[in-house]
Amino acid sequence: MSDIASYVAKIVSLNGGSIVGKTRLQKSAYFLEEFGVGNEFIFEYHYYGPYSDEVSIGMDDAKALGYLNLEWRSTKDGAKYAVFTSNLKPEEEKKTIKESLY
Repeated sequence: MSDIASYVAKIVSLNGGSIVGKTRLQKSAYFLEEFGVGNEFIFEYHYYGPYSDEVSIGMDDAKALGYLNLEWRSTKDGAKYAVFTSNLKPEEEKKTIKESLY
């Protein structure tokens, strides 16, 4: 697994297997950094909060490698948002989470 793609997939797994919105995924990665358990990403202020190019690339890589599924949905007003779901099997998911903790 690519380190960054793997890390992003783990974030989604640890959030119950899905995260609604790219912003939420960015914020989750940011808070892990703030609590000292992140991947040493560099964040900068962006329109809706902290943003890291590395996390954004990790999202794309995780999707391309098949670790995550990305579904675009629309609100009643027609605004589009992303829904990321983990594509890891439960046993793989447990293994990757355990590896990230030790």
